Amino acid sequence: MQARLTSKRLPGKVLKKISGKPILQWVLDSVNKATKIGEVVIASPHPIPGFDVFIPSYDIKENDVLSRYYQCAIRYNADIIVRITADCPLIDGAWIDYCLEILDEFDYEYVSNTPFCPDGMDVEVFTIGSLIKANKKATSNYDREHVTPYIRKHFKMGELTHPTLNKYYDVKISIDTEQDLKRVRRIINEL
Repeated sequence: MQARLTSKRLPGKVLKKISGKPILQWVLDSVNKATKIGEVVIASPHPIPGFDVFIPSYDIKENDVLSRYYQCAIRYNADIIVRITADCPLIDGAWIDYCLEILDEFDYEYVSNTPFCPDGMDVEVFTIGSLIKANKKATSNYDREHVTPYIRKHFKMGELTHPTLNKYYDVKISIDTEQDLKRVRRIINEL
């Protein structure tokens, strides 16, 4: 899971609280409901108070999230990587499990639910082989900051589709701004 404290639109957002709990803890609790994952690692370019994080080597730029994922995967001997962002407190562990099943069943190198899933419930899973190659060959700032564009362009990919769920693609439940935070707080309080 990628996390940082230096968001320009909402600084320190992962530590903002919803019902007394930091957003990052909401995400961790949700991700830990997945049954097919091994270890959950928070990959951050700096310490996050109250959380155990993996901080990549000092020579990695903060926006080189691809390298951050690569270093975490190597450090923790990952075969399959699940990419989650720390600003999605409504992520669902069932989506993680489902994407992992599809990756394994169809021998894909990348699977995502993003084509029809609300922004904030998106999951990406990919193989260590695709991550190693992407880290070695991706050169654009965009590819390095967003982790998977290079993988999506160059590897065997499965994107899930669902005719009735496609209408939720434009729904935003991730947190990037104060307005997003208020919306998600309202949703969680109602649930």
